[in-house]
Amino acid sequence: MRRHEEGFTPVFLGSGRCFHTMDWFRSCQRVDGVEPIFVTDNLGGEGFVPLLRPDDKVRELILIDSVLFRRSSRLGHVWRNLVKLALVPLQVIRLRRILLGIPNPFIFAHSTYYAFLASFCNVRYSATPQGSEVLVRPLTSKVYRSLLRRSVRRAMFTTVDSRAMASRLEELSGVRPHIIQNGIDIAEICARANIPDVVPHRRRVTSIRGFDANYRIVDILSARDRQVPSQALDFCFPFVEENYEQQIGALVRDTDKLHGRLPRVQLYKILKESICVLSIPKSDSSPRSVYEAIFCGAALLCTHASYIDALPGCMRRRVTLVDLRNPRWLADGLDVAHQIASEPYLPSDEALALFDQVSSMRRCLALAADAVLPPI
Repeated sequence: MRRHEEGFTPVFLGSGRCFHTMDWFRSCQRVDGVEPIFVTDNLGGEGFVPLLRPDDKVRELILIDSVLFRRSSRLGHVWRNLVKLALVPLQVIRLRRILLGIPNPFIFAHSTYYAFLASFCNVRYSATPQGSEVLVRPLTSKVYRSLLRRSVRRAMFTTVDSRAMASRLEELSGVRPHIIQNGIDIAEICARANIPDVVPHRRRVTSIRGFDANYRIVDILSARDRQVPSQALDFCFPFVEENYEQQIGALVRDTDKLHGRLPRVQLYKILKESICVLSIPKSDSSPRSVYEAIFCGAALLCTHASYIDALPGCMRRRVTLVDLRNPRWLADGLDVAHQIASEPYLPSDEALALFDQVSSMRRCLALAADAVLPPI
């Protein structure tokens, strides 16, 4: 088994159906001299498509797929968390056994739960919590706050993808994380989505967020009906919350297109055909789908979030902030979007350096190398 050139084996600990974790894993595979291993308790379930490939190096904890609900729902989410918590002692034992067979492992734990597991295994690891795990859940759950604190305090280092997360996490735990963007596959966007970046090819108005109440898909549909009733909408959504989907279904028209979760190349094709992309969540951290839309040349209509203020100027100029209290927010925003999308997007060197996911992965590997030297 080949290890990283600095003398450790990168081990990704996370869900096998999480596209964010999988993108990091794939990025690591593209770094010369690295052969990462993926350790998981969850390949699919709840209607999600497994993302791991047969040729990936995978080690399995106790898999929970068979006891999950058939479709994603709020009740199913609660049940999944209960199952995961109940299995913590057994999963820790299983993880320790797996690590014994891996030379000098360094774990990249993606999401708080998996970092929590790693914290009991006497192993060097990094923690990468998700946005809601820092910005939302600790506000309502003392148990979750305790779990988060242990996860990051015992890590060699912690990464987050926005200033808002970094500030909040330091308040909660006293840990100062590294801000590293999840990044996007810039090479794939440039190499595969070869549609001319000019407005005549752009006709779509596209929503790119999950079918969940946080992303206010019902608000988008209602605004369309009131303000631009002739406008068809495209929806690319990586996941569905079953109860909220019923509300959406009552407003979707035959002319609207529901694409679901798409492979990256197909998603980029739609983004290259989009005049405008919509993202108006109640809470947000650092959404890679927004960055992908910008690099594909679309204009963005977004509600304000702190990550927007931190964007390089070339990216910020593609974003129009909307106020949902304005009864014409969508109609007015589309007028501006047509103007923005008429000009091709030319990324600056700063944007390329900050948002390339392979570059982000190299930064994480460098931090891990600093943490493991001298080797165990």
